[in-house]
Amino acid sequence: VGMRGGSYSEVVSYDLPSVETLFATNFPPTFDQKTLPMNGTNFGAADFTLRVRTGSTACEQSEWQSHFAVECRVAYGQQGTLSVAVTVGQRVASLTEAASYDALELASVHASSGNVSGDWPITITGVSFGASDSTASSRVGGTALEFSAWVSDVEILCTSAPGIARTLRVAVTAGSSAPGTVTEAVSYDLPTVSTIFPTNHPLTRVSYALNVSGEDEDIDFESINGTYMVTMSGLSFSDADYTGSVRVGFTTCESSMWVSDTAVVGTVPQGFTGTRGIGVTAGTLLGSVTETLSFDVPLVYFVQATNYPPAQNESLMNISGTNWGAHDYTGFARLGGTGCESTEWVSDTAVTGVIAAGVSGTHGVAVTVGMRGGSY
Repeated sequence: VGMRGGSYSEVVSYDLPSVETLFATNFPPTFDQKTLPMNGTNFGAADFTLRVRTGSTACEQSEWQSHFAVECRVAYGQQGTLSVAVTVGQRVASLTEAASYDALELASVHASSGNVSGDWPITITGVSFGASDSTASSRVGGTALEFSAWVSDVEILCTSAPGIARTLRVAVTAGSSAPGTVTEAVSYDLPTVSTIFPTNHPLTRVSYALNVSGEDEDIDFESINGTYMVTMSGLSFSDADYTGSVRVGFTTCESSMWVSDTAVVGTVPQGFTGTRGIGVTAGTLLGSVTETLSFDVPLVYFVQATNYPPAQNESLMNISGTNWGAHDYTGFARLGGTGCESTEWVSDTAVTGVIAAGVSGTHGVAVTVGMRGGSY
C-alpha cells in the first residue's frame, strides 16, 4: 500500500506432476533408442527443461508434447524392473516398478568337461548379455571362473577354475541384473587310476605306503620307517587337497596324502583277502581300477607232533608258518578232510588246533585265514 507491503508465505501451490500410463514397459538390453511414451498430468504448459529417467539413468532424449504427454528415448540397461521419474522444472513425478529390461538367458555352454586342474576355455552363448562389458562374471557351481570376457550381447568367453565336483550349473551375471543359469552344463573329469606296482604285500607288515603317481612324473618314494612303497599311475586327482582318500577293496587306507594332480600317497592297511581293487576319491569324484593289489596267501612251514594214536581225542597240533594275519580272522585248521575240533590263532606265524580222532594214514595239513588258505 503506497510504498509499503505485507506478505504471507506458503499460501499458493501448483499440483505436482503425475505419471499415470506407460505405453512400453519392457526393453531388450541392447535395443537401439527405444521410445517410451507416457501419459499423466501437470507436465506444464510448455517445455520447462523436462527430464525423464529410468531407474538412476537419464533417458538419452526427453521431449515434452503436452500438459498430459511426455516421450523419451530410453538408454541401454541391464537391470530388472525399474521406476520411471519425470522432472518438470523443480518438481518430480515417479512411478515405481514401471519399466524393465529383459533378463539374461543362457542357450548353450561349449567345452562342457575338462581336467580338474582347470584353465580350459568355456564359451557361453545366450541373449541379453548387454551392449558392452558391464563387469560380466561367470561361475560354475559356486565357484567363480578365473576369467570372464564379454564378447557381444550373445557371447561370453571364460576360463575354468580348478574343481572336483560332478555335473554343475553355469551362471552368468552382467552388471547388477539377475543371473542367467543353465543346469548340468559343466563337469570335471573323474579320477583315473591306471597301474600299480608292486601289486602284492605280506599280510602283517607294519604298514605300506601306497604312492599313486601319474604321467610325466618321476616320484621315488623310499621305504619310510620300514614300510613298503607302492607306485600307482593315474590322472585327475584334483588341483589341491580336497579330502582325498585311497582305499584297498572296501578298506580305507590308514592315511591318505594328496601330492599332486597325478599323485596320492596312502598307507595301506593290513589285509588277508585276495586280489582287490584300488579306489581314489577326490572330493565327490571316484576313480578305481579292479584286481590290482593282493596280499600274500597263508603258508604252512612246519607241523609239530606229526603222529597220533587213532582213538586219541583232543590231541594238540602246533602249526608254524606265515601270513596268518595280525589278529584272529576266524582262522581254521584241518587235518586231511576233517576240520580240527578247535583252532586258536597265536600269531602271524603260529596256529594251534585240537585234532579229531581218526583212523586213516598220512594227511595233509591246511590253514584257512579269512578267505585265503595254505597247506602242507
